[in-house]
Amino acid sequence: MIIIKEDNAALVLRLIYESDGISRLGLSNLTGLTQAGITKIVQRLLEIDIVSESPTSTAIRGRPQVTLNLNRAQFVTMGIRLNRHYIRLSICDLGGHLIEQSEVQIDASMGVNKALVEMKTLILKYTKKFEDKHILGIGVAVPGPFLVKEQKILLMSGFEGWGKVALKKDLEEACKLPVMIEHDALCGALNEYYYEEHCQSDTVIFVAADKGVGAGILIEGEPFHGTIGTAGEFGHASIDYNGKKCVCGNRGCLEMFCSTNTIVQKYGDSSKTATEILLEAKNKHTYARQIFEETSRYLGIGLVNLVYTFNPKTIVVSDTLAIPSDLLYQNIDCVLKERLLPDIYHHTKLIVRPPDKDYMLWGANALVLRRLFTNSDSLYKLRRIRK
Repeated sequence: MIIIKEDNAALVLRLIYESDGISRLGLSNLTGLTQAGITKIVQRLLEIDIVSESPTSTAIRGRPQVTLNLNRAQFVTMGIRLNRHYIRLSICDLGGHLIEQSEVQIDASMGVNKALVEMKTLILKYTKKFEDKHILGIGVAVPGPFLVKEQKILLMSGFEGWGKVALKKDLEEACKLPVMIEHDALCGALNEYYYEEHCQSDTVIFVAADKGVGAGILIEGEPFHGTIGTAGEFGHASIDYNGKKCVCGNRGCLEMFCSTNTIVQKYGDSSKTATEILLEAKNKHTYARQIFEETSRYLGIGLVNLVYTFNPKTIVVSDTLAIPSDLLYQNIDCVLKERLLPDIYHHTKLIVRPPDKDYMLWGANALVLRRLFTNSDSLYKLRRIRK
Protein backbone atom coordinates (compact mmCIF):
# COMPACT_ATOMS: atom_id res chain seq x y z
CA MET A 1 0.00 0.00 0.00
CA ILE A 2 1.35 3.45 -0.94
CA ILE A 3 0.72 5.99 1.81
CA ILE A 4 0.72 9.76 1.23
CA LYS A 5 2.36 11.13 4.36
CA GLU A 6 0.10 14.13 4.91
CA ASP A 7 -2.99 11.91 4.74
CA ASN A 8 -1.81 9.25 7.19
CA ALA A 9 -3.95 10.59 10.05
CA ALA A 10 -7.07 10.55 7.86
CA LEU A 11 -6.27 7.01 6.71
CA VAL A 12 -5.81 5.78 10.28
CA LEU A 13 -9.09 7.40 11.34
CA ARG A 14 -10.92 5.74 8.43
CA LEU A 15 -9.55 2.31 9.39
CA ILE A 16 -10.65 2.82 13.00
CA TYR A 17 -14.13 3.75 11.70
CA GLU A 18 -14.33 0.69 9.44
CA SER A 19 -13.00 -1.82 11.97
CA ASP A 20 -15.04 -0.74 15.01
CA GLY A 21 -12.23 -1.77 17.35
CA ILE A 22 -8.64 -2.20 16.19
CA SER A 23 -5.26 -2.25 17.92
CA ARG A 24 -2.22 -0.12 17.14
CA LEU A 25 -0.51 -3.27 15.86
CA GLY A 26 -3.45 -3.95 13.56
CA LEU A 27 -3.24 -0.41 12.19
CA SER A 28 0.49 -0.82 11.62
CA ASN A 29 -0.06 -4.07 9.72
CA LEU A 30 -2.80 -2.57 7.53
CA THR A 31 -1.00 0.67 6.68
CA GLY A 32 2.66 -0.37 6.61
CA LEU A 33 3.45 2.47 9.02
CA THR A 34 5.77 1.84 11.96
CA GLN A 35 4.24 1.33 15.38
CA ALA A 36 5.95 4.55 16.50
CA GLY A 37 4.29 6.41 13.63
CA ILE A 38 0.91 4.91 14.49
CA THR A 39 1.33 5.86 18.16
CA LYS A 40 2.07 9.47 17.21
CA ILE A 41 -1.04 9.69 15.00
CA VAL A 42 -3.26 7.96 17.59
CA GLN A 43 -2.09 10.41 20.24
CA ARG A 44 -3.28 13.28 18.03
CA LEU A 45 -6.67 11.60 17.57
CA LEU A 46 -7.00 11.01 21.32
CA GLU A 47 -6.20 14.68 22.02
CA ILE A 48 -9.16 15.87 19.95
CA ASP A 49 -11.44 13.19 21.50
CA ILE A 50 -12.43 11.72 18.15
CA VAL A 51 -11.21 8.25 19.19
CA SER A 52 -11.05 6.45 22.52
CA GLU A 53 -9.15 3.47 23.91
CA SER A 54 -10.67 0.42 25.54
CA PRO A 55 -8.99 -2.73 26.90
CA THR A 56 -10.25 -6.13 25.71
CA SER A 57 -10.20 -9.52 27.37
CA THR A 58 -7.66 -10.76 24.81
CA ALA A 59 -4.22 -10.60 26.38
CA ILE A 60 -0.87 -10.12 24.68
CA ARG A 61 2.04 -11.35 26.82
CA GLY A 62 -0.07 -11.10 29.94
CA ARG A 63 -1.33 -7.57 29.23
CA PRO A 64 -4.84 -6.67 28.05
CA GLN A 65 -4.97 -5.64 24.42
CA VAL A 66 -6.05 -2.03 23.89
CA THR A 67 -8.32 -1.29 20.95
CA LEU A 68 -9.27 2.03 19.40
CA ASN A 69 -12.83 3.08 18.61
CA LEU A 70 -14.40 6.12 17.00
CA ASN A 71 -16.28 8.38 19.42
CA ARG A 72 -19.32 8.42 17.17
CA ALA A 73 -21.49 10.51 19.50
CA GLN A 74 -18.95 13.24 20.33
CA PHE A 75 -19.04 14.92 16.93
CA VAL A 76 -21.90 15.49 14.49
CA THR A 77 -22.39 16.12 10.80
CA MET A 78 -25.00 18.30 9.11
CA GLY A 79 -26.63 17.27 5.86
CA ILE A 80 -28.77 19.44 3.58
CA ARG A 81 -30.87 18.31 0.64
CA LEU A 82 -31.92 21.02 -1.79
CA ASN A 83 -34.99 20.08 -3.81
CA ARG A 84 -37.31 22.09 -6.07
CA HIS A 85 -39.96 21.98 -3.34
CA TYR A 86 -38.08 21.80 -0.03
CA ILE A 87 -34.85 22.24 1.88
CA ARG A 88 -34.31 19.36 4.28
CA LEU A 89 -31.73 19.24 7.09
CA SER A 90 -30.42 16.39 9.22
CA ILE A 91 -27.99 16.18 12.11
CA CYS A 92 -26.28 12.78 12.44
CA ASP A 93 -23.61 11.27 14.64
CA LEU A 94 -20.50 9.77 13.02
CA GLY A 95 -22.27 6.44 12.59
CA GLY A 96 -24.99 8.01 10.46
CA HIS A 97 -27.62 7.77 13.20
CA LEU A 98 -30.18 10.53 13.01
CA ILE A 99 -30.23 12.98 15.91
CA GLU A 100 -32.61 15.57 14.47
CA GLN A 101 -34.29 16.42 11.17
CA SER A 102 -36.12 19.50 9.89
CA GLU A 103 -37.58 20.83 6.66
CA VAL A 104 -38.79 24.09 5.10
CA GLN A 105 -40.93 24.37 1.99
CA ILE A 106 -39.78 26.42 -1.00
CA ASP A 107 -40.98 26.91 -4.57
CA ALA A 108 -40.00 28.79 -7.70
CA SER A 109 -42.46 31.61 -7.02
CA MET A 110 -40.41 32.80 -4.04
CA GLY A 111 -37.23 33.16 -6.11
CA VAL A 112 -33.72 31.89 -5.52
CA ASN A 113 -32.59 34.67 -3.17
CA LYS A 114 -35.40 34.09 -0.70
CA ALA A 115 -34.91 30.31 -0.88
CA LEU A 116 -31.22 30.82 -0.11
CA VAL A 117 -32.13 32.95 2.91
CA GLU A 118 -34.41 30.13 4.09
CA MET A 119 -31.53 27.66 3.78
CA LYS A 120 -29.10 29.86 5.72
CA THR A 121 -31.68 30.52 8.43
CA LEU A 122 -32.31 26.80 8.86
CA ILE A 123 -28.58 26.02 9.05
CA LEU A 124 -27.86 28.80 11.55
CA LYS A 125 -30.75 27.64 13.73
CA TYR A 126 -29.20 24.18 14.08
CA THR A 127 -25.59 25.31 14.40
CA LYS A 128 -26.81 27.35 17.39
CA LYS A 129 -28.82 24.42 18.76
CA PHE A 130 -25.82 22.07 18.55
CA GLU A 131 -23.14 24.53 19.63
CA ASP A 132 -22.29 22.26 22.60
CA LYS A 133 -21.13 19.63 20.10
CA HIS A 134 -18.63 20.02 17.30
CA ILE A 135 -20.27 20.14 13.86
CA LEU A 136 -17.60 18.80 11.51
CA GLY A 137 -19.06 20.35 8.39
CA ILE A 138 -22.08 20.68 6.12
CA GLY A 139 -22.76 18.35 3.20
CA VAL A 140 -25.23 19.55 0.58
CA ALA A 141 -27.03 17.31 -1.93
CA VAL A 142 -28.26 19.22 -5.00
CA PRO A 143 -30.17 18.25 -8.15
CA GLY A 144 -28.14 17.72 -11.31
CA PRO A 145 -26.68 18.54 -13.68
CA PHE A 146 -24.02 19.78 -11.23
CA LEU A 147 -20.65 21.17 -12.34
CA VAL A 148 -18.37 19.80 -9.65
CA LYS A 149 -15.25 21.81 -10.50
CA GLU A 150 -17.17 25.07 -10.50
CA GLN A 151 -19.39 23.92 -7.60
CA LYS A 152 -22.37 25.21 -9.55
CA ILE A 153 -25.83 23.86 -10.28
CA LEU A 154 -26.03 23.91 -14.07
CA LEU A 155 -29.82 23.67 -14.19
CA MET A 156 -32.68 23.07 -11.78
CA SER A 157 -35.66 22.57 -14.04
CA GLY A 158 -38.77 24.24 -12.70
CA PHE A 159 -36.75 26.54 -10.42
CA GLU A 160 -34.54 28.80 -12.50
CA GLY A 161 -31.71 30.93 -11.15
CA TRP A 162 -29.67 28.52 -9.01
CA GLY A 163 -26.93 28.49 -11.65
CA LYS A 164 -26.06 32.06 -10.66
CA VAL A 165 -25.57 31.20 -6.98
CA ALA A 166 -22.07 30.61 -5.53
CA LEU A 167 -23.64 28.19 -3.05
CA LYS A 168 -20.47 26.88 -1.37
CA LYS A 169 -19.02 30.36 -0.86
CA ASP A 170 -22.31 31.83 0.37
CA LEU A 171 -22.90 29.07 2.92
CA GLU A 172 -19.33 29.03 4.22
CA GLU A 173 -19.35 32.80 4.72
CA ALA A 174 -22.70 32.69 6.50
CA CYS A 175 -22.14 29.60 8.65
CA LYS A 176 -18.36 29.58 9.24
CA LEU A 177 -18.19 25.82 8.60
CA PRO A 178 -16.65 23.82 5.75
CA VAL A 179 -19.24 23.05 3.06
CA MET A 180 -19.14 20.18 0.58
CA ILE A 181 -21.63 20.03 -2.31
CA GLU A 182 -22.43 17.05 -4.51
CA HIS A 183 -25.01 15.75 -6.97
CA ASP A 184 -27.89 14.21 -5.00
CA ALA A 185 -27.64 10.79 -6.69
CA LEU A 186 -23.94 10.64 -5.80
CA CYS A 187 -24.92 11.44 -2.23
CA GLY A 188 -27.24 8.43 -2.40
CA ALA A 189 -24.25 6.28 -3.41
CA LEU A 190 -22.16 7.72 -0.56
CA ASN A 191 -24.91 6.75 1.87
CA GLU A 192 -24.62 3.18 0.61
CA TYR A 193 -20.83 3.18 0.91
CA TYR A 194 -20.59 4.60 4.42
CA TYR A 195 -23.79 3.67 6.23
CA GLU A 196 -25.54 0.63 4.74
CA GLU A 197 -24.95 -3.02 5.47
CA HIS A 198 -23.07 -3.82 2.25
CA CYS A 199 -20.86 -0.73 2.51
CA GLN A 200 -17.38 -0.70 1.01
CA SER A 201 -18.52 -2.35 -2.24
CA ASP A 202 -15.83 -1.59 -4.81
CA THR A 203 -18.27 -0.10 -7.35
CA VAL A 204 -21.65 1.21 -6.22
CA ILE A 205 -24.27 2.89 -8.42
CA PHE A 206 -27.27 4.63 -6.86
CA VAL A 207 -30.16 5.36 -9.21
CA ALA A 208 -32.68 8.01 -8.17
CA ALA A 209 -35.91 7.57 -10.14
CA ASP A 210 -38.45 10.35 -9.79
CA LYS A 211 -39.35 13.16 -12.23
CA GLY A 212 -35.90 12.60 -13.67
CA VAL A 213 -33.56 9.62 -13.53
CA GLY A 214 -30.04 10.16 -12.24
CA ALA A 215 -27.18 7.84 -11.32
CA GLY A 216 -24.49 8.41 -8.71
CA ILE A 217 -21.39 6.33 -9.42
CA LEU A 218 -18.74 5.41 -6.84
CA ILE A 219 -15.62 3.51 -7.91
CA GLU A 220 -13.61 2.18 -4.95
CA GLY A 221 -15.30 4.78 -2.78
CA GLU A 222 -14.43 7.69 -5.07
CA PRO A 223 -17.14 9.65 -6.91
CA PHE A 224 -16.97 9.38 -10.69
CA HIS A 225 -17.73 12.84 -12.06
CA GLY A 226 -16.55 12.81 -15.67
CA THR A 227 -14.84 15.83 -17.24
CA ILE A 228 -17.00 18.64 -15.83
CA GLY A 229 -19.06 16.71 -13.30
CA THR A 230 -22.13 15.67 -15.26
CA ALA A 231 -21.45 11.92 -15.38
CA GLY A 232 -24.50 9.97 -14.25
CA GLU A 233 -27.14 11.94 -16.14
CA PHE A 234 -28.48 8.50 -16.85
CA GLY A 235 -31.99 9.66 -17.70
CA HIS A 236 -30.69 11.30 -20.89
CA ALA A 237 -29.24 8.12 -22.35
CA SER A 238 -31.26 7.31 -25.46
CA ILE A 239 -33.15 4.03 -25.69
CA ASP A 240 -35.00 5.08 -28.87
CA TYR A 241 -32.70 6.82 -31.33
CA ASN A 242 -35.65 8.06 -33.41
CA GLY A 243 -37.90 8.93 -30.47
CA LYS A 244 -39.38 12.23 -29.31
CA LYS A 245 -37.01 15.10 -28.77
CA CYS A 246 -36.12 15.74 -25.13
CA VAL A 247 -35.48 19.14 -23.52
CA CYS A 248 -31.80 18.14 -23.32
CA GLY A 249 -31.60 17.99 -27.14
CA ASN A 250 -31.35 14.20 -27.39
CA ARG A 251 -34.11 11.91 -28.68
CA GLY A 252 -35.81 9.00 -26.97
CA CYS A 253 -34.24 9.68 -23.56
CA LEU A 254 -34.74 7.03 -20.90
CA GLU A 255 -36.57 9.33 -18.49
CA MET A 256 -39.22 9.95 -21.17
CA PHE A 257 -40.18 6.29 -20.65
CA CYS A 258 -39.68 5.68 -16.94
CA SER A 259 -40.11 8.83 -14.88
CA THR A 260 -42.98 9.65 -12.53
CA ASN A 261 -44.04 12.33 -15.03
CA THR A 262 -44.51 9.57 -17.62
CA ILE A 263 -46.65 7.57 -15.20
CA VAL A 264 -48.96 10.54 -14.59
CA GLN A 265 -49.25 11.24 -18.34
CA LYS A 266 -50.08 7.61 -19.16
CA TYR A 267 -52.61 7.36 -16.35
CA GLY A 268 -54.55 10.23 -17.92
CA ASP A 269 -56.06 11.71 -14.76
CA SER A 270 -54.45 15.05 -13.88
CA SER A 271 -56.07 15.00 -10.42
CA LYS A 272 -53.86 12.02 -9.46
CA THR A 273 -50.29 12.48 -8.27
CA ALA A 274 -47.54 10.03 -9.14
CA THR A 275 -47.43 8.89 -5.51
CA GLU A 276 -51.17 8.09 -5.54
CA ILE A 277 -50.85 6.12 -8.78
CA LEU A 278 -47.85 4.19 -7.45
CA LEU A 279 -49.76 3.33 -4.29
CA GLU A 280 -52.59 2.03 -6.49
CA ALA A 281 -50.05 -0.12 -8.34
CA LYS A 282 -48.78 -1.41 -5.02
CA ASN A 283 -52.35 -2.28 -4.03
CA LYS A 284 -52.96 -4.16 -7.30
CA HIS A 285 -55.10 -1.58 -9.06
CA THR A 286 -55.11 -3.16 -12.54
CA TYR A 287 -54.54 -0.10 -14.72
CA ALA A 288 -51.98 1.50 -12.40
CA ARG A 289 -50.17 -1.86 -12.14
CA GLN A 290 -50.06 -2.20 -15.93
CA ILE A 291 -48.53 1.28 -16.34
CA PHE A 292 -46.04 0.67 -13.55
CA GLU A 293 -44.88 -2.67 -14.95
CA GLU A 294 -44.24 -1.12 -18.34
CA THR A 295 -42.40 1.82 -16.76
CA SER A 296 -40.23 -0.37 -14.55
CA ARG A 297 -39.28 -2.61 -17.48
CA TYR A 298 -38.01 0.45 -19.35
CA LEU A 299 -35.95 1.35 -16.30
CA GLY A 300 -34.59 -2.19 -16.26
CA ILE A 301 -33.52 -1.85 -19.91
CA GLY A 302 -31.67 1.34 -19.00
CA LEU A 303 -29.98 -0.43 -16.10
CA VAL A 304 -28.75 -3.17 -18.42
CA ASN A 305 -26.81 -0.50 -20.32
CA LEU A 306 -25.48 0.91 -17.06
CA VAL A 307 -24.34 -2.52 -15.85
CA TYR A 308 -22.56 -3.29 -19.13
CA THR A 309 -20.84 0.10 -18.99
CA PHE A 310 -19.64 0.11 -15.36
CA ASN A 311 -19.91 -3.53 -14.20
CA PRO A 312 -20.92 -2.47 -10.65
CA LYS A 313 -20.86 -4.80 -7.68
CA THR A 314 -23.98 -3.15 -6.25
CA ILE A 315 -26.73 -1.18 -7.95
CA VAL A 316 -29.36 0.53 -5.78
CA VAL A 317 -32.64 2.00 -7.03
CA SER A 318 -34.68 4.38 -4.88
CA ASP A 319 -36.78 7.55 -4.79
CA THR A 320 -40.48 7.96 -5.65
CA LEU A 321 -40.65 5.25 -8.34
CA ALA A 322 -39.65 2.70 -5.67
CA ILE A 323 -42.89 3.04 -3.67
CA PRO A 324 -43.99 -0.48 -4.78
CA SER A 325 -40.45 -1.64 -3.93
CA ASP A 326 -40.99 -5.42 -4.10
CA LEU A 327 -42.74 -5.12 -7.46
CA LEU A 328 -40.07 -2.78 -8.83
CA TYR A 329 -37.37 -5.22 -7.74
CA GLN A 330 -39.14 -8.15 -9.43
CA ASN A 331 -39.66 -6.28 -12.70
CA ILE A 332 -36.10 -4.94 -12.92
CA ASP A 333 -34.55 -8.23 -11.84
CA CYS A 334 -36.53 -10.03 -14.55
CA VAL A 335 -35.16 -7.67 -17.22
CA LEU A 336 -31.58 -7.95 -15.91
CA LYS A 337 -31.82 -11.75 -15.93
CA GLU A 338 -33.20 -11.75 -19.49
CA ARG A 339 -30.69 -9.32 -20.97
CA LEU A 340 -27.40 -9.70 -19.09
CA LEU A 341 -24.88 -12.47 -19.61
CA PRO A 342 -25.35 -15.00 -16.77
CA ASP A 343 -21.93 -14.39 -15.20
CA ILE A 344 -22.54 -10.64 -15.14
CA TYR A 345 -26.08 -11.06 -13.78
CA HIS A 346 -24.91 -13.30 -10.92
CA HIS A 347 -22.16 -10.87 -9.92
CA THR A 348 -24.44 -7.79 -9.84
CA LYS A 349 -26.34 -7.18 -6.62
CA LEU A 350 -29.62 -5.31 -7.13
CA ILE A 351 -31.21 -3.48 -4.19
CA VAL A 352 -34.44 -1.49 -4.34
CA ARG A 353 -34.97 0.82 -1.39
CA PRO A 354 -38.46 2.26 -0.73
CA PRO A 355 -38.42 6.03 -0.18
CA ASP A 356 -39.23 5.74 3.53
CA LYS A 357 -35.84 7.32 4.27
CA ASP A 358 -34.12 10.15 2.41
CA TYR A 359 -30.96 8.31 1.36
CA MET A 360 -29.65 11.34 -0.50
CA LEU A 361 -29.96 13.45 2.64
CA TRP A 362 -28.01 10.83 4.61
CA GLY A 363 -25.44 10.83 1.84
CA ALA A 364 -25.04 14.59 2.32
CA ASN A 365 -23.92 13.79 5.87
CA ALA A 366 -21.56 11.16 4.44
CA LEU A 367 -19.87 13.93 2.40
CA VAL A 368 -18.55 15.29 5.70
CA LEU A 369 -17.26 11.85 6.72
CA ARG A 370 -15.54 11.46 3.38
CA ARG A 371 -13.70 14.76 3.87
CA LEU A 372 -12.63 13.65 7.35
CA PHE A 373 -11.34 10.28 6.10
CA THR A 374 -9.47 11.58 3.06
CA ASN A 375 -7.98 14.88 4.22
CA SER A 376 -5.70 15.04 7.26
CA ASP A 377 -5.70 18.84 7.06
CA SER A 378 -9.29 18.79 8.30
CA LEU A 379 -8.10 16.90 11.39
CA TYR A 380 -5.28 19.34 12.08
CA LYS A 381 -7.74 22.24 11.91
CA LEU A 382 -10.07 20.32 14.20
CA ARG A 383 -7.21 19.89 16.69
CA ARG A 384 -6.61 23.64 16.82
CA ILE A 385 -10.32 24.26 17.40
CA ARG A 386 -10.54 21.73 20.22
CA LYS A 387 -7.49 22.93 22.21
